Amino acid sequence: METTVHYLHAESDSGIRHCTDAHPMHLFTREDCTRAFERAGLGVEFLPVEQGGVFGTGLYVGTR
Repeated sequence: METTVHYLHAESDSGIRHCTDAHPMHLFTREDCTRAFERAGLGVEFLPVEQGGVFGTGLYVGTR
């Protein structure tokens, strides 16, 4: 999954220019993320999409 961000650059001498930039949303596996929290000394809970998160990805909650 990725999100596409749209930018408009407006300049008085050259007009308006449109650009896009793609942002991948899944850079790490769930296991990678869980392991990172645990290595930082935190407990971790993953809340699926129905319970939390943005962009339909779920949410990690770290606790100390």
